[in-house]
Amino acid sequence: MKQFILYMLLATSVFCFFSCDLFVTPIFSSERDFGDSLDEYSTSEIIDNIKKFPSDPKSASDLLTELSERCDEASEKGENLCDSLSLEEKEAVLTGVVSSTIPVSTVADYIDETTSNTESEFSYEEFADVLIDSGAFLENTSIIEALLSDAEVLDNADAYSIMLSATSLVASAMKKQKDTSDKSVTDLLSSIKVATQADVSGSGSFTDALVAEGFAPEIAEAINISYQVTTYLTENRGDETSEVSLLGFNMGDFLDDFFGIEKEETGSTPEGS
Repeated sequence: MKQFILYMLLATSVFCFFSCDLFVTPIFSSERDFGDSLDEYSTSEIIDNIKKFPSDPKSASDLLTELSERCDEASEKGENLCDSLSLEEKEAVLTGVVSSTIPVSTVADYIDETTSNTESEFSYEEFADVLIDSGAFLENTSIIEALLSDAEVLDNADAYSIMLSATSLVASAMKKQKDTSDKSVTDLLSSIKVATQADVSGSGSFTDALVAEGFAPEIAEAINISYQVTTYLTENRGDETSEVSLLGFNMGDFLDDFFGIEKEETGSTPEGS
């Protein structure tokens, strides 16, 4: 699955344009159909179509927004949309999250610059800045938050998709916080480490600590979900997550540094850094 996601993410826009029929099923055969008919189709049909847009972040993002709205509607009725989805469908949504939010080409440029230029030094903070500034912003992330809180997903879904989705969620939340405050990425990362320390020491909850640092409650909760995913996977699926990388960059190490989680080093920065 990891190779599938990366290969399709790196497909050229020209290929996507001339080969759109390969990715689009008849129910979304045109932009007009796509925009006007989402509410006419079942959740399973929409999820099936997410897999058809690996090189079209905008379309995948629109489908994720529709699923998030359905997730909200289900919650208002006291229901959980995830309960009606198979593991395969849940993984398909996570794949859509990765393909629509992770700025692969920008990440590749940054890694190439830091590994090929002897005057450049790799920085987790700069890498976070790249993800936050270049990644797509998702206004409604309900479906992502629900899936990353789902026990079946955490225990059985592809570790690569889980970790990259957690990265997407926290980057999108940080983008919103940065845009609505006067704090730099450095300041925001410092606040996150304060929240982690509060959780680890038992002096307070991660979410409450972030709110005390000036984060909006809904943003703090989204970041908390990514934090909980990171700690859970490290403790329960460490052998798998230690091998998760994006273009040769170890994402487990990145998330540990992002949240200020201290553990024995098992990964590495990109080769040559």
